Amino acid sequence: MNLLWDLARFVPLRIAAAVKPALLSEEQILRQYPELSHSFLILFGLGLFCDVYFFTRWTQLESRKRSTLFRIGAIPWGITALILVVAMVVPISYALGMLVAVIAQSARLDPDHTLAVQLCGELLFRGVVIFAFGWYLHRHRIGWTEMFGLQPSIRHRAVTWGVMFYLAIMPPLWIISEASTLVLRLVGLETPPQPLADTLVSSNSSAVVALLAGFAIVVAPLFEELFFRGFAYPILKQRFGAVAALVTVSVVFALIHWHLPSMAPLFALSLGLGIAYEVTGSLLTPITMHALFNAANVAMLLYVRAHS
Repeated sequence: MNLLWDLARFVPLRIAAAVKPALLSEEQILRQYPELSHSFLILFGLGLFCDVYFFTRWTQLESRKRSTLFRIGAIPWGITALILVVAMVVPISYALGMLVAVIAQSARLDPDHTLAVQLCGELLFRGVVIFAFGWYLHRHRIGWTEMFGLQPSIRHRAVTWGVMFYLAIMPPLWIISEASTLVLRLVGLETPPQPLADTLVSSNSSAVVALLAGFAIVVAPLFEELFFRGFAYPILKQRFGAVAALVTVSVVFALIHWHLPSMAPLFALSLGLGIAYEVTGSLLTPITMHALFNAANVAMLLYVRAHS
């Protein structure tokens, strides 16, 4: 019963903490947001079912060659391309942030308008990067579909696998998240919510909320999966092997989000995204997982926003 109670109160506690951390007790939060507790329990149960399914499937395939489970092969770019891309993307990102800060200060924009300008700049920047990557593929006569497993014949299957992998990764992510929070509290570190999550709940601008939701559910999964899993991971795998590549990409993926309480869960999430990409051979699978992960968090935050 204690475990069920902890599971039931996990989601509303985490979300409501971003809204009224000092005003509501655990029991009050549970009573105020019971739908979130029920939804989490359902997803958690489905995740356990998927974990059992994948474990059974892995056991059945144990007698086969392990290489049949890894489908990401050679790519037409190497470590030099990765270094060049990072050397361009990082300075441009910082320059963009400084430009937004200057615009906001000179125009005396409030936080909501500043964030809206920043999101528009981020959208433009990511669009340019994706366009440049598409131009590179076209110049070298490389198709998107073959390179990233986007063939029409496997799209539906890749999306279905993405849904199942997302559910399967939820239970371990919850355990890692709770363990990480406990460790941080034991060493005396605070565990504040992510600033964007707090903004999504408390912003007075509907446009900012819509931009944030669209960015989290659509733009971030597409761009981050293309870069981390589609571009960087195969390069590192060819040079250092699959395990080292998975770990390296996952460490960087967790660090770029600049949120200490989320680093361990995001590291585990990235490992799951990379494994799903390897097993299915389609980038649609980690994109689906990433989009569902973000969409679930956005939906819960919007629920709290509407009922707080």
